[in-house]
Amino acid sequence: MKPASDILQDDKDEYLGLILDGYKPDVAARQLGFTGTAFRKHRSPASIYYDEEFATKYADAIVSDEHSTAFLERIRGKVAELALEDGNVRLLEKLSLVYDPAWEGLRNPNLQVNVAVLLQQAAPSLTKPELERLREALLEAKKREEIESGDFYIYRTN
Repeated sequence: MKPASDILQDDKDEYLGLILDGYKPDVAARQLGFTGTAFRKHRSPASIYYDEEFATKYADAIVSDEHSTAFLERIRGKVAELALEDGNVRLLEKLSLVYDPAWEGLRNPNLQVNVAVLLQQAAPSLTKPELERLREALLEAKKREEIESGDFYIYRTN
């Protein structure tokens, strides 16, 4: 894998394009021959490679409707591909249950999810703005009593 110092503007543009095409950050980076860390260095104000314009464009792209829609399309494509060709659909079935509105009828309203485990699994790929929005959404849900006290604990970290 190439180091962060080798990332050029064309690489950043292609990376952002992959994000908008529904790729998660680490996968997009690997597609270009870099690690996710190399691109994070260009988004982190603490890094010597920090590029404010790139960081802003990334933050907009990763939460965009275009990214979400493309990611869902990729999941649907993989579900069909693996179901028809490999017969291995368990993980992608779970992703479809979470992300795909077409699977709404299959969701169990009494399903109890260990939110802490889900967050631990997802956190490495989430940006700080995404984590902050998640925290705020959980606090709002708790205020509306959609989440009962004791079901989920929200800690603020700086």
